[in-house]
Amino acid sequence: MSFQIGVIRALLDARHVPFQIVLNRRQGYKDGNGFFSDVFEFLKAEFPGITIQIDESPSASAYYQGLRALIQVQSGGRDVELGDLGFTDWMRQLLNIKSERLCISSLSIDRLMQITA
Repeated sequence: MSFQIGVIRALLDARHVPFQIVLNRRQGYKDGNGFFSDVFEFLKAEFPGITIQIDESPSASAYYQGLRALIQVQSGGRDVELGDLGFTDWMRQLLNIKSERLCISSLSIDRLMQITA
C-alpha cells in the first residue's frame, strides 16, 4: 500500500485533494477482530495525516478475506475508489496449504488521471 499512497500523494497533494483509507472487515480469518485491529493500528502509525475510517457494513463479496483496505477520494461530490488491497485464498487453494495467504493490491491509474486532469 505504500507504493499506492506514494503515487497518490505525488499526484494529489499539490492539488490539495484529500484522500482516505477505508477498512472493511471480511470473513475468512479465525482471529478476524485481532487481525483487523492490528492492521488498523499499523496503518494509523504508517500513514500519519491520512484519515483512516472503518466501514462496518457487511459485504456480499467473498473476493477478499479478513479485510479490504480501500483508498478513496472525494471528487465531484462522490467517493471515487483509487485503489485497494486485500487478502485472497487463491494460493491456499492452488497449493492446498491452509496457512497460505496472498495479499493483492491495485491502483486505478485511469481514475487518477481523471481527477488530476
